[in-house]
Amino acid sequence: MKTTEENNQLIAEFLGVIKSDRLYKDHPTYVGEDLQKAGLPFKSGIMGNCMHELPFETDWNWLMPVVKKIDSYANEEMTFAEFDDYRTSNWKMIHNPSKYSINDVHKQVAQFIQWHNENKS
Repeated sequence: MKTTEENNQLIAEFLGVIKSDRLYKDHPTYVGEDLQKAGLPFKSGIMGNCMHELPFETDWNWLMPVVKKIDSYANEEMTFAEFDDYRTSNWKMIHNPSKYSINDVHKQVAQFIQWHNENKS
């Protein structure tokens, strides 16, 4: 089982965002510009234009862009057979997240991305 930090990193990579040391040499962070380009609600804070950790597991404003990307991906890029192969009762958490806790949806999002990475390589 992955830690929350590992799941958040997996989610960030799915969105095309990776830690970078371009703002602080030898100290990788998530750069605000990259987060905004990925559709995430980044706002400059104490660390300026970067973040060390991402709040996907605690903030719906951060998790919902990921849910929307997964939903769009499932509708546009997955064949019916692929979707049927993945679909479980847990898919409902991603497809209709308002009925579930953010923690449960976060875990299912990470699980979907892990499945996606293993099956779409």
